[in-house]
Amino acid sequence: KNEEKAKMEELGQQGYSKLLEAMLEELAFFTEPFQGLRWLENKKQLLVYHHAARMNEQKDAILQAIAGEEVENLDPIYQRAASSVGDQLLKLFEGQKVKKIFSHDQVIRFHTLKGLPVHRESCVFLRERPQCSSDILRKTPSIFRDLIRYRGQTSPLMELEQQH
Repeated sequence: KNEEKAKMEELGQQGYSKLLEAMLEELAFFTEPFQGLRWLENKKQLLVYHHAARMNEQKDAILQAIAGEEVENLDPIYQRAASSVGDQLLKLFEGQKVKKIFSHDQVIRFHTLKGLPVHRESCVFLRERPQCSSDILRKTPSIFRDLIRYRGQTSPLMELEQQH
């Protein structure tokens, strides 16, 4: 049973990665390839996290779009991203519940800070630090670090702090 749960977790992460990549591609957030890999633009970090968290907020509508249904009130960027990978995702899940795309630990979400008067969409929860080009690559990178990576010599989050 644990093996099946782990397999479903991995399947959800793979689906999330495909959907997130399609959204990032739709928004043109990738730079030119470097070292044979695709990298995100450092200056667009906040937008990357914000859009990923907004996708999680609109997950019900996105799942409908993946199923090929016409959806009202869904941001056109997310509609196009979901439509562009819908067939791939349905094939990947082969009858399994596609909603698993949004039900694992790697999903980027908005986070509410208790006791602070901060708007809910001002804080994003990241499971791990994004990768930068100077990092030593792990043999088995997570889905998150395989997609959310920035070109630079220091931690992308430190660069973000220095820019703002």
